[in-house]
This record gives sequence, C-alpha cells and structure tokens, in this order.
Amino acid sequence: MYFSDMYADRVVPDRVKQDKVMWGEGFAGALWWEDLVSMAGEVGFSTPRLVKAAPINVKKSVREITGDVQYVAATYRLFKVTQNGNSVTSDVTYNGSVTGHDVTIALDKNSTFQVGSVTEVDSELSAIIQQSRFASAFTVVASKTADGEKTIPVNPFAGTTRTAA
Repeated sequence: MYFSDMYADRVVPDRVKQDKVMWGEGFAGALWWEDLVSMAGEVGFSTPRLVKAAPINVKKSVREITGDVQYVAATYRLFKVTQNGNSVTSDVTYNGSVTGHDVTIALDKNSTFQVGSVTEVDSELSAIIQQSRFASAFTVVASKTADGEKTIPVNPFAGTTRTAA
C-alpha cells in the first residue's frame, strides 16, 4: 500500500491545530512522520519504506502561525508481511522480470536492485520481497544471522532543505 501525504517534523502544536485556515491548507492536520511509523506497526505493517520526499516551502504568513515546524510531502510504501522472528539477512538477486523494470527496480528510496547483482538485505526487506507480488522476480538466499537487527525508518526530512517562499 502506498501512503502519500504532508508530514511534519514534530507533533503539530495546538495553536496550529486550532486555526481553521491552517486546517484548510493542510498544515494543522499534518501527521508527525514518526507517528506514521508507530501507527503502521500497531496495525501490523512492516517499517514504512520511504519512496520519495520533497520539502514544502512555507510562506512567511503561514510560518508566522506554524513557527519552526517543517513540512514535507512524502510517499511511503507499506507492506503487511509475516515475520518469522528470525533476524537473518539475505542475499537477493533481481532477475529483471517485472514489466517496465527490465534493468532495475526500486522498492523504496534506499532499495534499488539491478538485474544480476547480489545485494544483502535485512530480514524485514527479505520478508517483504519473499511475500510480495515481486517474489518471483528475485532469488533470495539466507546469508547470516543478524543479532537483533531492526529496520530503521528513513526520516523524510533527511537531505531536504526548507526555503522561504
């Protein structure tokens, strides 16, 4: 499932949430991106995978209300997969069989696979690949146990800069 929205770099302050114009503009209802990560986990999704993000340039008149809150337009890809409890990394090889992705396929911003290249992935991404519609497009071989390794969500604000509008 794709989840695309405006996110905030922190919980939006009550003064913003109480402003009707900010609701109309979307700033008051922006979700703190880390809350998305928490909520996704609570309902059984794996760690949200950031697909793309772009900073939202906030006009000075809006910034007078929102203060230092930064906003980003981001798209996350969410997968609901069964975790077997093992922390085993895998070597995966993309075979190029997904239509329109003859040479490479990107599952998220940090996970692009090239035909024939072996890439080591964590246990969560391995489960996603093996249980998704892409399963037949990859060869997956368990490689080693990863001591308690956990997927870290990608901050959509990393690498983006906000400029005054």
